[in-house]
Amino acid sequence: MSKLIGTKMIYPLIAIIVVIGLFLFYKKQARQVKVSEFGKYQGYSEAIYDGTKRISDYLTLSNGTRLAYDLILPTKKGIPASGR
Repeated sequence: MSKLIGTKMIYPLIAIIVVIGLFLFYKKQARQVKVSEFGKYQGYSEAIYDGTKRISDYLTLSNGTRLAYDLILPTKKGIPASGR
């Protein structure tokens, strides 16, 4: 009789362990939400730069047309970063 109870109890016990394992796995995945949209980028790698510096200017073309542009550079501690 005790062997029959042990056999009946093992399947629900395994099912409970699997459900808890799946819950913990998905909970860990939910914390690592990846966002990649305009102005936001997180969850892929650590941030290398801490800010940006924006420079706005005009580029004069050969026919005299002035073309406006914005140059946005990444910064580390407020200084534009060098290198690639």
